[in-house]
Amino acid sequence: MNIDSFEFVRNPCEDAAKWMKSQRSIKSAWKNCQRGTWMLWAILFSPTARKITDSEKDALIVWLRENIYASAYAYAYTYAYAYASAYASAYAYASAYASASASAYASASASADAKIADYLRKNIFFPWSEK
Repeated sequence: MNIDSFEFVRNPCEDAAKWMKSQRSIKSAWKNCQRGTWMLWAILFSPTARKITDSEKDALIVWLRENIYASAYAYAYTYAYAYASAYASAYAYASAYASASASAYASASASADAKIADYLRKNIFFPWSEK
């Protein structure tokens, strides 16, 4: 399936749309994407994608709980704590700590997104017909 003829019922975000245009086909986009959230969005808003079965949804939810949410909460807590420290401590120190925490959170978020993408490729496979 040619990437230029691919349609969604909603427009993707600007970053996703730009990235998709760099791909030759939807199959190569699926294979190369490191953003699991974009992949889930594509499945949900593509009228031609195979719908995810209930068992696939259940397995994904369990996997997300076990592999993503626990670490996301830990980073979110660290980030929130850093901001709270800004009020209780010297501003310069707390601001630097908050920036470091924000960077760590962003890195963890990108890593989590890549893990989701890997999971989808291994367990959902390619959700569009090979035409």
